[in-house]
Amino acid sequence: MVYHASAQSGLRVIRPHVSTHGQSYVYACPDPDMAAAFLSGHGGDLTCQVGRCRGLPYIVERYKGAWEERYRGRGGSLYTLPAGTFISLATMWEEEVVSTEAVPVREETRVPDVETFLLDLANRGRLWIARFPGRVPCLPADERDYVRKLAGFIRAGGRGERMARQVLFIHRPDLLERVEEILGFRL
Repeated sequence: MVYHASAQSGLRVIRPHVSTHGQSYVYACPDPDMAAAFLSGHGGDLTCQVGRCRGLPYIVERYKGAWEERYRGRGGSLYTLPAGTFISLATMWEEEVVSTEAVPVREETRVPDVETFLLDLANRGRLWIARFPGRVPCLPADERDYVRKLAGFIRAGGRGERMARQVLFIHRPDLLERVEEILGFRL
């Protein structure tokens, strides 16, 4: 089995959709606790970085209030799917598997309050949550990974650029000069 998180409840089939990779996939995780971190995708890694450190899934808040923006007041469902059509791709994140086919839902766990659900996982030692300015030891303390990510979103343009600029000018002006250095121009 694999696990797919969605803000939408009541689905019977999970259909492929085009995402940032430019391909049409159904995305899932072999680890249900990792999948749970994606019950809300609001802002993606620009709000809360999701990953694994020392064997444990983590969520790292990237600026004060990002946790609330991404998870508070949101609901969704965690879907259990048969793993048969899913594959790992070397070019993608190792925590994720994809299917090019629509996949029937085996089981649905409705999550009326994502924040409470994730905090419960953390209290049971199944998820590591680091609130800003906290970090997990697997991320660099100087935030160079986040600086590169912000610069990358700005270079890419579109909606991601708008959000990265908002993060920099409103929430993280302390990183502005470092991002500009990578870009080679002032924002």
